[in-house]
Amino acid sequence: MLGLSSSVPVNGIRRRAHLLFLLLMLCLPVAETQAATWVNTATGARNWNADGNWTAPATFPNAQDAVALFSVNIGANTTISLDQVITVGSMTLGDSSGAQTYAIQNGTGGPLTFDVSSGNAALAKTAAGSGMDTISATISLNDPILITVSSSGGLTISG
Repeated sequence: MLGLSSSVPVNGIRRRAHLLFLLLMLCLPVAETQAATWVNTATGARNWNADGNWTAPATFPNAQDAVALFSVNIGANTTISLDQVITVGSMTLGDSSGAQTYAIQNGTGGPLTFDVSSGNAALAKTAAGSGMDTISATISLNDPILITVSSSGGLTISG
């Protein structure tokens, strides 16, 4: 007969291993969502899914909880086409000088999907932008959305 004797019972070892695992998981870094800012100030039509149009990070936003900021001073009215399905958690529109407008439309892709891991998705038109921004792209909502317009220019959603 094999006798097992130990100062720590097997269940105690398992419990300690589980606690150690949980402690290690708490120490792992949590990925934070970075806001991607549109930086292409050239005039004309542009594509959302071109990495060079974005900075911080230099990749286009396309994921649950992704943040898209259209807030730089653009040189002229700018049309941005969706050439694939795009997903964001929040989006802010408004030319920083206030004079020019953004128009987001379907390209060869779409829709523009709002999706967050918790809470409400968000769409905001900033006070700095006094032009009428437009979203004519097809919109899909995976969550409730909070829309804020703090500009005299307004926001048209027709998608």
